[in-house]
Amino acid sequence: MFHQIYPAEGARSSVPMPPERAPLPLDPESEPDLGLGHPIPAHGQRLLEAGEMDAFGAFYSQLKGDERSILLEGCARKLGNLERLEAWAEGARKHATAQLFAGAAYSHRAWEARGGKLAKEVGDGQFRLFGAWLKTASSYLERAIQLDPKDAETYHRMMRVLTGDASLSSKTYLEYFKQATALRPDHLLAHMEVLTQRCEKWGGSHKAMFEFADSVSNNAPEGSLLHTLVPMAIIERMVYYVIEKNYDGANDYLCSKEIRERLAGIYAKTIASPKLQQTPLTPVLYNWLACALIYSNSHEGRKLLMERIGDRVTDRPWAYVGNPVLKLVNELRGSYQLPPL
Repeated sequence: MFHQIYPAEGARSSVPMPPERAPLPLDPESEPDLGLGHPIPAHGQRLLEAGEMDAFGAFYSQLKGDERSILLEGCARKLGNLERLEAWAEGARKHATAQLFAGAAYSHRAWEARGGKLAKEVGDGQFRLFGAWLKTASSYLERAIQLDPKDAETYHRMMRVLTGDASLSSKTYLEYFKQATALRPDHLLAHMEVLTQRCEKWGGSHKAMFEFADSVSNNAPEGSLLHTLVPMAIIERMVYYVIEKNYDGANDYLCSKEIRERLAGIYAKTIASPKLQQTPLTPVLYNWLACALIYSNSHEGRKLLMERIGDRVTDRPWAYVGNPVLKLVNELRGSYQLPPL
């Protein structure tokens, strides 16, 4: 068992013992929809499969804010699109969007090759592929920036590359973050990438991670998706307890009064607020907050969040707990008397 399903009410939470090697990438038959069920990536995928690259580029140029993020998530992260995106980029070297999507696709391929393991668990062959594909990604993304320096998405994707290999640019990930947020101050995925960089498992510290999450959340308006950073930091801290095989520590941490109160506060100013932002990335908040609330076993809003998620399941944070992700989520839904997806 990779996880344990807890009753909807009453029982003390328990953090599961993970497998020695999580089966990443996920079983394709049980992989969540990277486009989160949104019509934008679904339309983009149809254009890609039809080979209508000019139409795809024009479609992207019409999108704004999180609409661009979800098209990249749904199409560039789909491994089956890599060859067609690379061919497009090679045939249209002065097309910024083509370069961006090829770079994002290669970045995702690199992270899939690395797998969900600690650095000491990654084989030499995996590291070579990881490094080579990140280098390819950075080349495409740097070209995209030169062609269109006003697209926040490209800076965010470069941040993801530099999380894997900081030597691939003369700039730091924080410089790219500043460029991304100068264009889009509420860029959720860019903020999440900074939090990832500040995790202790990536060479940061728990203190730095929470300082960033709290600073962003404290300065974000009610209803902002940037409040996602607080449950994300809480889950990442739990994961580190599990890395250290301190399962009791993880349980005690998640069930502590402080953590339960913090999560309740985030719920109040997001899910319970009429000002909650509704964008293609709102399910990202639902998933992180639901996971934190379920495993702290502390809030009546857990079932509501599982209902709101529906089939818009993100791979993280659930992949931290068990794989295949959709099997885990269906079992959790069953514990709340919700039908399977």
